[in-house]
Amino acid sequence: MVFLGLCAGLSSGFSVWNVFFALVFIPLVWGSRSLAFLIVAVLFGWFFRPSPLPLVTVLGGIYEGPAKVVTVPSSVRLGLAMVVEAKGKRYRLYLPKDSPINMGDEVFLRADIVPLTPTTIPQRLEVASLRPQRPVERVHEGFVGWKAAMLVRKSFVGYIEQYSQPVLVGLLNALSFNVTGDLGGGFFDALRRTGTVHIVSASGLHVTIVSAALAWLLFLTPFPRWLQLTALTLLLLLYAASAGFHPPMIRAVVMVLVGSFAYVFGREPDALSAMSLAGVGNLIWEPEAVGALGFQLSYLAVGFLLVFGSLGGVEAGLFKRILSHGGSLVRASVVATLATAPLLAFTFGEVPLISVISNLLVVPVLVFVVVGSLVSWALSGVLSLAIGVLKVVVEPLSGWIFAVVETTGSWSWSVLHFPPFSPYWLVFVYVCMAALYVPKKRPAQFSTFW
Repeated sequence: MVFLGLCAGLSSGFSVWNVFFALVFIPLVWGSRSLAFLIVAVLFGWFFRPSPLPLVTVLGGIYEGPAKVVTVPSSVRLGLAMVVEAKGKRYRLYLPKDSPINMGDEVFLRADIVPLTPTTIPQRLEVASLRPQRPVERVHEGFVGWKAAMLVRKSFVGYIEQYSQPVLVGLLNALSFNVTGDLGGGFFDALRRTGTVHIVSASGLHVTIVSAALAWLLFLTPFPRWLQLTALTLLLLLYAASAGFHPPMIRAVVMVLVGSFAYVFGREPDALSAMSLAGVGNLIWEPEAVGALGFQLSYLAVGFLLVFGSLGGVEAGLFKRILSHGGSLVRASVVATLATAPLLAFTFGEVPLISVISNLLVVPVLVFVVVGSLVSWALSGVLSLAIGVLKVVVEPLSGWIFAVVETTGSWSWSVLHFPPFSPYWLVFVYVCMAALYVPKKRPAQFSTFW
């Protein structure tokens, strides 16, 4: 209730979501103790609510003065893109690919103010973009951890660029570290048409894959469990920061760590509580994230998966396990697609129709590509072994992903198009979806992720 109330309060400038919260959650908790927590959270969110999206268009001009970098730089076709706060406004700053500027740095710049293109979706309430006229001067360096994360990402990208096939470099960098600058626009469109764009975005799926691999390695060591989990925490935070530290990754890291540390404190892990804790922390740290499309899609998908999805039991025998995991993947893909379809239709005017098929063909392979890429990079000190992993495992499977996305994305019927419609239709659709929820009694015992 705290997470939901905080979302409602912070989104005071986004009245559609307030209507949705009022229609669904107030009747749900009316007469219970949760109503008090909901009201307090709404008031807290309202007090700290961000300013709504600017109603004016910044046509241009020149900006000169200080600015602070508030997001981890992302790799784009133009080099590096990041959001900066400057004189009470937020801008999207573009810098060369080799720029040392990082999150938390304070800089001084002189730049041309360029209006955002009509297709650009402001993710952090930016009003325009900045194109520096001269090298950007760093006045104060931010937290050293962000610098370490950037060095990790640059090291991985440099390794892949040197030893992988040129045609697969952009895909491998995007799959492993959310470095999408070398992906062609046509391939990115194919990812969106097939509902697989999450495999190259800052996705919780990547954190889940990496955390599972790291946990398996760490739990083989003879160290105490609390020390293993501490190492897992540091490594996951480093990976998430290297890949952009976007809301989906923050959510996934917190959920994995809460579930893992529950063992230390002798408590049962609860996925919904972990997701809510991640959301509350994310919104307190960055209140304007409530209006970001990535935040909304991430929590919608995972929330619906936790409420309406279910994992199959552990079956005996390899064939039965494959069928069980395959069925769970299909169910998860269907639930996530239905949960995000209304918002995608409103934002982009289209919804992928073949996402279930595409994800069933891609996601199982993605696990081996991401883990194999990271293992190959980690073994770069033993170059022959590292290149062997890259050539034998990673490149063939990444080629499969490329072929699946290109093929299925070219089908003319792969996308259902929608004309522009009122955002209040989202309220109607999601209220109907929420009405399907049936509370489930938690079993006395259930298997954990580990």
